[in-house]
Amino acid sequence: MIRPDLNLSALRALLELEKTGSVSQTAIQLGVTQPAVSRMLARLEKNVGLDLFRRDTRPITLTLEGNTVAAFAKTIDGTVAVLEERLKAYRNNKKGSVSIGSFGASASTGILPATLKMIERIYPDIELKVIEADDDLTIKALRDGLIDMAVIAETNDEFETIPVTTDSLIGLIPKAVGAELPEMLKPSDLVKERFIMPLGGSEQSILNWFGDYRSQLTISHRILQTHSILAMVGAGLGCSIVSKQSLPISTSDVSYIPLDEVEDRKIVFARKFGSPSSKAANSVWQQIEQHWHYQH
Repeated sequence: MIRPDLNLSALRALLELEKTGSVSQTAIQLGVTQPAVSRMLARLEKNVGLDLFRRDTRPITLTLEGNTVAAFAKTIDGTVAVLEERLKAYRNNKKGSVSIGSFGASASTGILPATLKMIERIYPDIELKVIEADDDLTIKALRDGLIDMAVIAETNDEFETIPVTTDSLIGLIPKAVGAELPEMLKPSDLVKERFIMPLGGSEQSILNWFGDYRSQLTISHRILQTHSILAMVGAGLGCSIVSKQSLPISTSDVSYIPLDEVEDRKIVFARKFGSPSSKAANSVWQQIEQHWHYQH
């Protein structure tokens, strides 16, 4: 079987392009020339045999295939970064490094900042590394031992967990049409509009909420980043559903509308059962457990 040559620099260029939407800005962020970025992206597309981004849009957006490659690239890049941090810790005689997976914006914006700040204050010699990916990739990395712990939506009894909070799905509607919709959304309301499907791990929960209406759903875009979804909804390109924890307090162009009959999901810190991956990881876990115990 012939496998594509997935160059790490090219994957990082694709990740940066997803953020900036501009080849020139990507070049600036990576510290290389614009032609170099163009060559890396062209070579990556040739190697995988697929179009990874749309050249006819401004800002540039990734295709479905590009979003898929970018999602895996985040995990690859994050894993390499964890290795680099651990080797650096060994060289500098640090007490260790701890890798923490994050299933997306819900954790990275609403949970981890304050938690990490608290840990760094108590353990300044332990280096912390956050790796953000969708639910499935984060859980796989946890199973495979590529990360020490993660913030995820509670699955089953597979992992040892620390309860953190609950999260729920919420509808995003362009304010231009928001006045025509009820205070609480039903599936029949959203199948009338184009739909932007998040790629952050909530797709199955969203489809379950639509129930019998899922066959009527018109998915016009599949987007990974919450801020990109907000921008597209604000531009009137469709409606969406995302996790409430991932959202900013307010936006000028988007209405947040609760969903009818939607179940909250539990958000937890999780790690594999058994011996801790390291003394540093166990110290961090115990501090997180104590912190969130008092929060409840």
